[in-house]
Amino acid sequence: ETIMPKAEPLPYRPCVGVMLVNMDGKVFVGQRLDNKVEAWQMPQGGIDPGEDTHTAALRELREETGVEARLIGLIDV
Repeated sequence: ETIMPKAEPLPYRPCVGVMLVNMDGKVFVGQRLDNKVEAWQMPQGGIDPGEDTHTAALRELREETGVEARLIGLIDV
């Protein structure tokens, strides 16, 4: 049996998540490249100091997918 070391608790960091849907109603999920096992997720990440949630969501979307704000429309928050 493998015993995992106890993880140190991390401080809470406010974050955002994005659901990217195309005109056909298909939802984007990306495969993580930093895992040894198959893992998928939607764009997400932490809110930087002084950043509002909308700005953070657009930044994370661009950082993780390359999709620019000018190419999307906001459906709901």
